[in-house]
Amino acid sequence: MRFIVALQEYHLEYLKDKDTRFIQELEDYVKNHLNQPLTLQVLSEEFNKSSSYISKKINMVLGRSFTDYLNVQRINMAKVLLKESDYTIKAIGIEVGYISMRHFLRTFKKI
Repeated sequence: MRFIVALQEYHLEYLKDKDTRFIQELEDYVKNHLNQPLTLQVLSEEFNKSSSYISKKINMVLGRSFTDYLNVQRINMAKVLLKESDYTIKAIGIEVGYISMRHFLRTFKKI
């Protein structure tokens, strides 16, 4: 009986590590492609996983939706660029992936 419990615990830990590795790869990809259009479909094609699978893993591991995660990453990068560059606000918005200046400013204020 102890063997079965130990095996189940090992399997759960393996799955948790696997999810963590996948999310780390996904986070790295997102950070390196913030200025490009990023959707669940784009990630699905890049990682050869379904968009619903990716969405569920993001929600489960990061505790937020993909859209919320992406907006936080983009705004955090915008804050860095505001402090460390001479770019205009409009250029920063474009650099972090916002096409609409209005949407960028609204999201920036919200986050």
